[in-house]
Formats: sequence, structure tokens, C-alpha cells
Amino acid sequence: RRALAGAARRAAAEDSVLAAEAATGAPADGTVIANGTVAAEGTEEIVALVWFECDAGLARVTAEIARGRGALARQRGRTCLAVFAAGRSSDQPARAAVAAASRLLAAWGGRAALHVDRVILRPRDGLAPVAYGAAVDRPEEWLPVGPWAGLVLTREMADAIGDLAVVPAEPPGFFAPAGARAP
Repeated sequence: RRALAGAARRAAAEDSVLAAEAATGAPADGTVIANGTVAAEGTEEIVALVWFECDAGLARVTAEIARGRGALARQRGRTCLAVFAAGRSSDQPARAAVAAASRLLAAWGGRAALHVDRVILRPRDGLAPVAYGAAVDRPEEWLPVGPWAGLVLTREMADAIGDLAVVPAEPPGFFAPAGARAP
């Protein structure tokens, strides 16, 4: 219990730092942002993003994301956004993201949307990097607009895993892994 309470306190402290960074548009440590990119300390990378909504507790969600070598980027209530980057998530972050989302949904139900995009990753000593960019800050730009359920992939995510068999999903313009369990 103490370990979980400590993890929850650290996660809350990190969330408040992330909230301050999101509110000001600048990293809490004072790093300068120029032209929308983190100066000197961040690198632009293509990452796999997983937005999901489920009933699992934060500790379980974080553990499952870490199992796939991803990092929790945002969390609000039952919704979370995880980032899977090359190097951290092996050479196949898109596959790691699909696997993590599939495991979470199989265990806890809910829904997930997966996308591939460019973000700025700023390293932190001993911690997962912080992700910045429109895809992280405004996932509503790539999430389905209408109602949806289960696991859905954007066109970019489906293309990133070229040999993954996919079928059209609802809403239109999204895909689901072939053989995925219907909600």
C-alpha cells in the first residue's frame, strides 16, 4: 500500500508539473520554446499515441503502459493518453501501442484510439520523456468525432503497421485489427 501511495503522490506531482506546463505553454523548468519546439533539449520524433478510456486504476494503467515500454503523457479521470517512442518501445512503437491497448481493453473493457504523429520529446533524468505537440495537447483533432467503441486505429496507425490486417470500423475513416473482439 505504501508503494502505491508513494506512486500516486509522485504521479500527482508529475501531473501538476504537466498541468503547469500545459497552462503556460512552457516547460516548468524554464526551458525556452521557440517556434513551437522545445529549444535545445527536445527532439522531434514519430511516436505511437494511445488514447483510452477504461475502469482500471491509474497504477494498473501505468504498469501496463510501462510493460510495453510506453509512457503516460496525460490522465484525466478514466481517460489516459500514452506515448510509445522508438528506443523506449523497441523499434516498433506502433506494435507496442496496439499490444498495450489490446491488453488493457481485454482486462478492463473500455475503448481506445491509436494514432501515429510527430511530437517533441524532452528527456528527463531518470524519468520518461515529456511529450509536446498538437497530437498530445489536442487529441480531439485525431480522435473519432462520433460515438465509437472497442479498439480503433487512425489511417496513420494502420499504415505504420503495414502487415497488420485491418478492417474498416465505425466511425468512417477508422480501422480495427481484423479479428478484434467486438465491444
